[in-house]
Amino acid sequence: MAGEGRYFVAGASARARIPAAVEHAVDSPLCTALCRGGARVRTVEHLLSALEAMGVDNCRIEIEGGDEVPLLDGSAKEWVEAIEHVGLCAAEDSNGNNMDKLVAELHVPVYLWRMVLHCCFPSSKIQSPMESIS
Repeated sequence: MAGEGRYFVAGASARARIPAAVEHAVDSPLCTALCRGGARVRTVEHLLSALEAMGVDNCRIEIEGGDEVPLLDGSAKEWVEAIEHVGLCAAEDSNGNNMDKLVAELHVPVYLWRMVLHCCFPSSKIQSPMESIS
């Protein structure tokens, strides 16, 4: 699993892997859905948000009994708590050595204006605007 990123296993076939990547995003009303081949998984946004916030970059996510990630409380909070409860471990290569995290780097500011202004700035760590205020 190390080095394979985040991916879902959903549907009748346990071999139907759906990478948690934007190129697998499909139109779906009221939720984020990922699709690959005939397999689809929906309502992935809160779980993926929690995994990103907790620094989980390699994860096999199995969905049983349907194609929806449970909504829980409708936010990422319960997912974060569940991840904290089980804990994290470093990804290891086939020789048992810890693998470095692969991190995308932002080198210039990015601005997006569509009814609301979104800004991203280069930084050595992930930080929300609320952390800057407090």
